[in-house]
Amino acid sequence: MLRDLFPRDYERYEGSRCGAELDAFATWLASQGHMRHPLRLHLRRAKDVPDQSSRFLSGSMFHEADLRAAFVVAKADAYLV
Repeated sequence: MLRDLFPRDYERYEGSRCGAELDAFATWLASQGHMRHPLRLHLRRAKDVPDQSSRFLSGSMFHEADLRAAFVVAKADAYLV
């Protein structure tokens, strides 16, 4: 699915430390009826946040609160740029 959504950049997504989870998330978003452009935006954000933190590794367990906190911090950082 990532190859279809990101034909030029799919390697960045598949090679991400959470590549398997991104692919599963893309499949789930598509099954929920998300259109291509919003789906790509969700995946771009979902890739960037875990990749910026060493706390999130593919296949590992982590607390939802930690993941939510990482997204909040990343969102705040985006406004500072």
